[in-house]
Amino acid sequence: MIKPIGILIICLFVVIIGGILVWQFWSGPGEEIPSPTPPVSATTPTSTPPIDETTDWETYRNEEYGYEIRYPNFYYISEKSDYVLFRNEEYKENPSGGCEFIIYIKSNPLNKSLEEWFADNSTEAEFGTDVHQESGKSYFNSKEAQLEKTIVSDQEALKFYQIGGYPNDNIIVLFKKDINIIEISYYPNCSPELNTFEQILSTFKFINENGED
Repeated sequence: MIKPIGILIICLFVVIIGGILVWQFWSGPGEEIPSPTPPVSATTPTSTPPIDETTDWETYRNEEYGYEIRYPNFYYISEKSDYVLFRNEEYKENPSGGCEFIIYIKSNPLNKSLEEWFADNSTEAEFGTDVHQESGKSYFNSKEAQLEKTIVSDQEALKFYQIGGYPNDNIIVLFKKDINIIEISYYPNCSPELNTFEQILSTFKFINENGED
């Protein structure tokens, strides 16, 4: 027979063990259940297309030589037999201002490439020297021309600089059309108009006999 003192000890032991277990249950760190992370949708950056400032410009079209070009409404045109001149109205009364964009038509009867045509029509002599004048060449100071093949409105072109000309240095861009060379010339030192000149150049394109691109 178990004595009362033994029963008391057993009960006390059970109570102590139970208390420890209960304390560990309630006071121990609980496992955190992670909250679901909302899905992040991938965003594709959108680019704003550049504004075309030439949309409301006038269009000059030359059916004879098969090209067209656009120019600002505040420009005027002066046409001659072998060239067309575009100028800001502000310079109309100041013909010596030099801020002009010119398109020349030059003959290429042997249908030479742009590089060949430039080589045949240029000299290393500086502008206005006796050597330049005696050469009869259109282009001068060819060592500093910085020839560059380029593309303008999907058309192959040859771009170069005329350093030391009168009244200013020139940027010249040549296009080949049939047996003609179309030469575009403008002045890089004419800072008020240079950006406009570059925009005008970007609109140049050839057209076919029906007046279409």
